[in-house]
Amino acid sequence: MPYETVVPPITPYRRMMIFVDGENIAQRFEALVEAGRTPRADTFHRSKALAWHPSYTHLATIGHHDVIRATIYASLVGSDDDRRKLHRELRQLTFANNQVGRLPNNLAAEVFARDKKTQRSKGVDIKLTVDALAHGTAGNFDTALILTGDGDFVPLVEQLQRAGKQVYIAAFSSGFSERLQAMADAVHVLDGTAFDPV
Repeated sequence: MPYETVVPPITPYRRMMIFVDGENIAQRFEALVEAGRTPRADTFHRSKALAWHPSYTHLATIGHHDVIRATIYASLVGSDDDRRKLHRELRQLTFANNQVGRLPNNLAAEVFARDKKTQRSKGVDIKLTVDALAHGTAGNFDTALILTGDGDFVPLVEQLQRAGKQVYIAAFSSGFSERLQAMADAVHVLDGTAFDPV
């Protein structure tokens, strides 16, 4: 009787899209700096716009995910030239992707104007929500990784899950909404990736 070759099934890669609330990430990062934490030397930081390290998206490297797109939504007080400069800087940043992923790993960026009297731009939350829902309902991803600790995004998480999507959340411990953590399919606290060990 001849031996039969058994070929294990290939695990398909799940398509992931990443949505980054740059304002929230920057504000919570800055709160931890004020509390005495020391940022890693290779962390990119622009005040009230973004604090970024490629390892923030390490959840993309597990669970057989292939990242289709990662977009940062940020805002800036300043001129159109200032916003264009920040946009160029953000486009140079990269994210962690699966080791066998063949797609580019540069960030996409949306930069909104912010009034100097406000801490946040409404455009960031609205555009992030609209994009995530549009891509989710169009079937463009299986899993969303949303970087924010803002509890205002709980309805977005609920809607994406209703559409059959997995939703991962990554954020800093400072101001991280407990309800958002409870809703997520997976949670990652970013403190250890952005700061030197305590």
